[in-house]
Amino acid sequence: MIDAANASCLEDVVLIVGPGADDLVARLEVGRARVVRNPDPTRGLASSLQLGLGSLDQRLHGAVVLLGDMPGVTTALIDELVARSRETGATAVVSTWHGRRSPPVVLHKSLWAAAFALQGDVGMREVLRDKDVVEFVVTEALGSLDDIDTPQDHARVSARAKS
Repeated sequence: MIDAANASCLEDVVLIVGPGADDLVARLEVGRARVVRNPDPTRGLASSLQLGLGSLDQRLHGAVVLLGDMPGVTTALIDELVARSRETGATAVVSTWHGRRSPPVVLHKSLWAAAFALQGDVGMREVLRDKDVVEFVVTEALGSLDDIDTPQDHARVSARAKS
């Protein structure tokens, strides 16, 4: 995921990690990504989203939100989402995978205040529900949005990659 973001058209790449992630970061090649530590990730997903947005140059017009447990996201997918955002001017471009909305998502700066108002283990799903968004259907040619949260998920995605 970091490699894909670094190779993409993104102007800035920020990697949010927890306070105990020094060993992980030491094993990664972060490239041009800036590492920002979330001092209290127990505050939930919203705190990481807020740290990421707050770490960006405030002159940017939008941000692509990526999750680290989705290794099938490619540079081509990130670049397509950004291009779709520029073409449509939508407040958000949301990926859809197998009929479901999913990160990555492009958030126009006009939505950042709503992100900063979030609390707990929530993302932008509820905020985006009533907004004018463009849904971008992710095809296998652009990558995958498989979410890897468990060893079983990892085994499933690894087996499919080998076939």
